[in-house]
Amino acid sequence: MEACLSVGAIPSGVEGGALSFEMTPVDFVASFILQCADDIRNSSGTTYHLIQPKRLSLSRFAKACEMAGYEPLSTVSVNEWLELVATKAQAGDCKWVGKDTLISICREGDVYDTANVGECYPAVDEAAMSHLVVKLSHEWQHLPGVQNGAKQLGLEDKLVMVCGAGTPAGNEVARRLADEGAQLLLVGLDQKLTQLLGSDLGDDNSFVAPEGSCTELATLQAAIHEAEERFGKRVWGLVNCPLISEKEGSDTVSWHTHFEAGCKFVMNATTAALPSLTHTDEGDNQAQQRGFVINVSEDPSAPKPLLSGISASKAFLDAWTAGMKAQLSPLGVTVVTVSLARQSGELNLLDSQAQARGVADSVHNTLMTQSLLTSS
Repeated sequence: MEACLSVGAIPSGVEGGALSFEMTPVDFVASFILQCADDIRNSSGTTYHLIQPKRLSLSRFAKACEMAGYEPLSTVSVNEWLELVATKAQAGDCKWVGKDTLISICREGDVYDTANVGECYPAVDEAAMSHLVVKLSHEWQHLPGVQNGAKQLGLEDKLVMVCGAGTPAGNEVARRLADEGAQLLLVGLDQKLTQLLGSDLGDDNSFVAPEGSCTELATLQAAIHEAEERFGKRVWGLVNCPLISEKEGSDTVSWHTHFEAGCKFVMNATTAALPSLTHTDEGDNQAQQRGFVINVSEDPSAPKPLLSGISASKAFLDAWTAGMKAQLSPLGVTVVTVSLARQSGELNLLDSQAQARGVADSVHNTLMTQSLLTSS
């Protein structure tokens, strides 16, 4: 996979058959072996070929990569492909792949008796492979990144509201969505930083809600109406990035601060955006928007001293998201939480730049997955 994406081509085939990927899911095989061990009396003396009999051709792999945002992969002869790979490997751009390795991994022709396994393997198609390619390239960084600058999320000409736009995480998310072609309604507690972000993105691509929109529902509803009038479209998506401060403190004032940012702010934003997110044209029975709500949260499972306000607000956010998912999914609106777990016993704080990039990556990957699922 790495070699094909590095050289921008797939090999056409070799003597004795076409080329494809065998896609046996490791978690399925591991689970199957454990079940056999648990039922050793009935599984003894039986041969199981634990392999996915329905392979994915390299041409379908190329289509999956195109769905994931890569330039179309050309088809070349095996010898030409091996020469291209050797050149890239010498430059350090990918690992070397020889003909024997290619044949052993990708040539079809092996026939297995899978009667004892049946049809319980998950299907592997272009959409599933696209999802894997996105994970391997964007999240795990095991594959070359997309080089063509193509829009991947299907957000062109969509209006997305980013709440918490004055935080580092909200700022990074807004810029990433703008790069994908979305027009933005920016809402933030820190009006100065939110205005600066709006200036960077430009009036054609963003609208900054007036001060007080975070805490006053009526003000936010008016801002949504004004933004929709300006851009000529309804709000299609909502990303809530509530601020988490580095130090909560022992006083009760900080509890109210985190409740305002993590609970009331999110409730107001969702309430104000709901009419647009669930809007249907007259005569339609199903929602046409197919939009989304993404709530950025933390892992609330391990409360720590002096972080009770943060932990409580994040627990609320997770419960709120679960309720909204049940309510809005039948209307075609996707509702998810982007949860950032604690590491090494310390809370991952959203006001660091590295954490902000991590939030933006998680939002991007979530939307990428949804885009693939919708298109398939």
